[in-house]
Amino acid sequence: MDYRSIIEIIGAVASLFAIFGGLYVAKRFVHHIWRRNGKFLNEYTRHSFFYPMAFAKQILRKNVFKPLGDSQFIDYSSALEKDYYSHDVATVRVKIGKSVSELQLPYKEIIDYIKHPDTVTEIAGGRIDSRFDLGERYTALTQDNFDEFLKSRPNTTNGPALRMQSLTPNGDGTYCCVLQRAGYFDQVRTNLTIDMPISLGSSMRTEDLSPDKQLRPLQESILANTIGVSAIWVTPLRKGDRRSRHQVFLRPRRKQTGVYYDLLGTVSGVVEAPEGDIFPCNKLEEYAKSEILREFYQETGYKLYLDSRQMSESVVEVVPLMFVRELIRGGKPQFFFLIVTPEISESQLTPFFKKSYNGTEEFRSAIDSRMFNYSLSPETQTNLIYALRYIQRNHHLDFIDLND
Repeated sequence: MDYRSIIEIIGAVASLFAIFGGLYVAKRFVHHIWRRNGKFLNEYTRHSFFYPMAFAKQILRKNVFKPLGDSQFIDYSSALEKDYYSHDVATVRVKIGKSVSELQLPYKEIIDYIKHPDTVTEIAGGRIDSRFDLGERYTALTQDNFDEFLKSRPNTTNGPALRMQSLTPNGDGTYCCVLQRAGYFDQVRTNLTIDMPISLGSSMRTEDLSPDKQLRPLQESILANTIGVSAIWVTPLRKGDRRSRHQVFLRPRRKQTGVYYDLLGTVSGVVEAPEGDIFPCNKLEEYAKSEILREFYQETGYKLYLDSRQMSESVVEVVPLMFVRELIRGGKPQFFFLIVTPEISESQLTPFFKKSYNGTEEFRSAIDSRMFNYSLSPETQTNLIYALRYIQRNHHLDFIDLND
C-alpha cells in the first residue's frame, strides 16, 4: 500500500468520525430543545408505573410555584394565601436552574426524621384511649355537607380510622400521644368538608382556628384529625440520569376515589385502628410503618410479586421522613415515608398490580399519554420534596436540588 492510499484511508476515517460526531452533537442539541420545551417529558409517557427521577423533578419544577386550585369542599388557598396559619407554614429552599428560592408547603412540620431518625413517639397505655365523639351540635351542623359529600362520592364507606387526640413532647426528644378510634365519616364531616358553610359566616375551619388564626393544639381541636400515611416508592434504575439513578412510582388517581382525585398521586391512605384496640408495640412510628406497608401492598400488588418469587418482605425498606399537620385539611396529622425496593420492571409488576386489592380502584389503569398535563397533589408534591431531601442528605446542601 503506497503513501497516497494510506492518506486517503486516514481521510475517510476522519470523515466518518466527523459525521458521527456531528450527529451526536445534533442529537444532544435536539434533546436540549425538547427538554426546554417540555416535550422531553413525553418520551416517558409510554410507561404506566415508573418514571425516571429526572421526569419527577421536571414535574416538580412545573408544579412547585403553581397556585393551588379549590375543590367543592376545600378552599385549598386558605392554607397559604389567606391570613391563616402564618406561623405554621413550612418553608424549604429549592434550587431550579441557577436560582435558589424559598417554597412554602401547606404543612406544619412536627417531627423531622431526616434530621432525627431515632425519634420515638410512645402510644399512651399502648392502646386506644376512647372513641371520638363530634357531639350533637356539630353533627347537626355538618349534616348537609356530609350528605353532599356522599352524593358526590357514593362509594364512600365508613372505614376504621385512628385519631390523634394529643401529642406531647417529653422534653428529651421523644413524644407521647393519645389515640382514639374514629371512622372515615368523622373525617368527612370535619377535615374533608372543612370550608363548607355550617352556619352563617362560619365553617369547620373557622370554628377550629385559634384566636390568632393559627392551628390549635391537637388536644383542643374539634376536628376528626385522623392520621394519614403517604410514601414515595423508588427503585433502582440502571439506565437513569447520572446523579440519581432511581425510578419513581406515580399514577393519576381516579376521580371518584381519594381527596386529591384527577391529580398525580402515590401510595397513601388512612391509618386504621388495631383489632381489639391494643397496639402490637407502643411506638407510633412502627405502627405507622406497618400501615403504609399495608397500603403499599394493597395498592400495588407488590406483596404478590414478592410471594411469586419467594422473596422476603425484608427487601422492602421503609424510611420515615416527616410527621406533619396538613394545613389544607385543618391540621390533619400525616406521616411521609420513602419506600425503597429492589429494581422491578413494568412487565414484572403489571400482572400483580392488576390483582392488587385496590390499586386498580385507586389509580387509572390505562397508560395515559397526557402524563405531563397532570398536576401533582399537594400530598405527593410535598412527599417527593422530602424524599429528595433524604436522597440528597449526604450532599450537605442548604437547599433541595430540583435540577436534573
